Amino acid sequence: MIRKGVTALSILIFLSALFVITMYAQQVVAQIAVNCGDTLTSGMAVRLNSDLRCDGTALLVRGDNVAIDGAGYSIIGNGSGTGLDIQNSSDINVKNLILSNFSLGMHIFGSRNVQSSNNEWKYIPVRRTAIFIRQSIYNGIEFNIFNGNENTTAIEMRDSGNSLIAGNEIKGVPQGIILDNSSNITVKNNLLVNTSTAFNVRKSENITLNGNRMINIPVVNFFNPKNYISIVINISFKIDVSNN
Repeated sequence: MIRKGVTALSILIFLSALFVITMYAQQVVAQIAVNCGDTLTSGMAVRLNSDLRCDGTALLVRGDNVAIDGAGYSIIGNGSGTGLDIQNSSDINVKNLILSNFSLGMHIFGSRNVQSSNNEWKYIPVRRTAIFIRQSIYNGIEFNIFNGNENTTAIEMRDSGNSLIAGNEIKGVPQGIILDNSSNITVKNNLLVNTSTAFNVRKSENITLNGNRMINIPVVNFFNPKNYISIVINISFKIDVSNN
């Protein structure tokens, strides 16, 4: 009986030690250092511990279940390349990151379930896009801040579907949110300030705009279907308009 008790206790101690080691290993993985031009593959989790300055594209994601935690640090470009280039990947989480001075902030192509939250885009150069999503589904762009980006589009979604754009702050950009040939997109509770055009929808369907707030935007520019042949349907406006 005593031997059985000792055996059970030994197993319990072993399992507890294994749990601690596993948790420690996960923390170590989360602290993996990254360098400019690195490619993150399946299962990698990284957390910045300092700013990163890059020439050209900073980080590439080519795999599934990748997590990037900026921890409030910045990835700073030289005016060219892409901050984060995510292609043919799924279940990607990007948070707490500041991206600045890239030709394209984040490029998402052929991917599924990419979540971008609590990030900030600053000083993306002329005629560029902070977040550009193409041929991707089930993405969430939430609680990001876009500012200081003259002649820039904050978010453009093309040939994509089943996604959410919510809770973002978009300030001082000519184009707020562009939806092009996309479907089943919900855009809600975003704040847009001093944008030339708040929403630009082209050849898209099942788009819901709900609870967005716009400040200092001419009434005629709240929603612009462009001059394209549009098949936009089921659009619901519930917008709180403020001039101060």
